[in-house]
Amino acid sequence: MWLSTRKDHLDDGAPPNRAPCVSFGGFFNSSLRMGFGLQFLALLSLNFVYYSFNGKGVFSYDLSGLPEETRLDPSFRFYTTTASMVYMLGSLSLVCFQVLLADDTCWARGYRSGSKILRLATFLDTVSSTLQFIFYLYVSKFYSKRWYAHLNEGGSELVFMVFTRNIHACACLLYGVACYLLEVYHDEGAGDLHAYLNGVLFVATGVMEFAVLLFNVNGAYTPLLLLSLAAATLWAFYFEPEVTFVSPTLEETELTNDVEQQVEKFTRLTPTSQIPYY
Repeated sequence: MWLSTRKDHLDDGAPPNRAPCVSFGGFFNSSLRMGFGLQFLALLSLNFVYYSFNGKGVFSYDLSGLPEETRLDPSFRFYTTTASMVYMLGSLSLVCFQVLLADDTCWARGYRSGSKILRLATFLDTVSSTLQFIFYLYVSKFYSKRWYAHLNEGGSELVFMVFTRNIHACACLLYGVACYLLEVYHDEGAGDLHAYLNGVLFVATGVMEFAVLLFNVNGAYTPLLLLSLAAATLWAFYFEPEVTFVSPTLEETELTNDVEQQVEKFTRLTPTSQIPYY
């Protein structure tokens, strides 16, 4: 698996005359931290704006806890639209991390399963965050009292909103499973505590969001989501450098020509190596 018959230096980095003129390694090596960090800051900003404009109770994406004059305020609608756009950019950054994640057969099966689940989670998260941005963009341009009354009466916009949040709830459930598998089955990792913390918080957030949407239960899923993103951001600052350190760069392969070290490693692991030669 690790031994290569390729000639020396052919699996090294690309020569300068063949390398890309612009290097994206710095961005891709921090896309996990950037993704969860942007989402955390965006949700924190949404809560800050919500309470700064006299919001009551727990922040909800339908803005039901705000007075009518606040929803009519153009500056409030601009801030919420901007924060939702930042959240969407965080989702796209997480997609970049998953696309470039090294998850070939040299890794444990559980780790590769976590990578596949993360792929689906980031896809659903990107879809939901994009739809949420579209919703707030529409609100920022065309909001009126009549439209909001139509929304509360069960119009097509409410169906759009419920569909968006249901997709996000599914993404949270998958994020919990993916973060757990990636951490537990990684060779190094940041510690099992992060795996259990991320798994429990994301799954609880998804379940609570489903309960709010399906059973009209007054649950505080947005504070849970804020805690989940904070825990995931903290985990990413420990986990992503470990992944980057053992993964090939954009110009490299998984093959290695360090034959002497690999042979020595396999020799130590071979029982017959303990038999003396006469």
